[in-house]
Amino acid sequence: MVMGLQGFSERFTNLRKERGLTQEELAVRFGVTPQAISKWERGTSYPDIDLLCSIGKIMDCSLDYLLDIEVKNNLIESNDEVAQKRLLQNILADPLVFETGAGLVYLLIEEKNKDFSGIQAIRERLAAKYGILLPLVRIKDNLELGEFEYRFSSYDKILSSKTISFKDAISMNSIYQHFEEVCQEHYNLIINRQIVKELVDNVAAKYPAVVNGVIPVRISFSKLQDVLSMMVQKKASIHNLIKIIEILEDNIEETKDVEELVNLVIGKF
Repeated sequence: MVMGLQGFSERFTNLRKERGLTQEELAVRFGVTPQAISKWERGTSYPDIDLLCSIGKIMDCSLDYLLDIEVKNNLIESNDEVAQKRLLQNILADPLVFETGAGLVYLLIEEKNKDFSGIQAIRERLAAKYGILLPLVRIKDNLELGEFEYRFSSYDKILSSKTISFKDAISMNSIYQHFEEVCQEHYNLIINRQIVKELVDNVAAKYPAVVNGVIPVRISFSKLQDVLSMMVQKKASIHNLIKIIEILEDNIEETKDVEELVNLVIGKF
């Protein structure tokens, strides 16, 4: 018996059952056959070493536990930086989340191997056409969803969800098309102060005179965010941010009403 693998099958099986997963579901996630999972649990074979990190991540456990090398007399929590980062990540609601049920996990694996180039293409199209800057998308599986269900959410608010009726009809292209439509339709909910600052910083880097002394001195980030959000709601492009800022600067002393400002901006285009 290889050191660290004694009792592996029992620990692995217990983890799977505690998380309510079937051998078939785990097989999809790890890219192996259900028979391989069965052999791991019977102790007749063991996963390749390059799979151990994936197992720890998906099963949400440490490799020390999997390999039975935890310090038994440790009476305080260890300073696990990875666990701490995961905890902090889970504290904050994400601006944009893409979740899938177990039956669609293999699509996520395929897209990860392509560095999620489909999402990057959407990001570039929305930026070029509408001036929309998308935040980083958190992509994960969710066992509470139906097997072939996926959903998009923003700050814990579900924007859209869909269940694919026939497995043969599953296409990442159709999911990406749906994702792009959702991002455009609900951008007023996705946009946040950090995104606004990045948009302004981009203008300032190329045309500093447009921003200097204007934002946030005369026009706050919150006011600009409200204006951009409403413009997107009205299906207006925010691509020409330079002109938007200039129009706001010319009219901010006359009115601070967001809808009036938005109508002034749209009327100038």
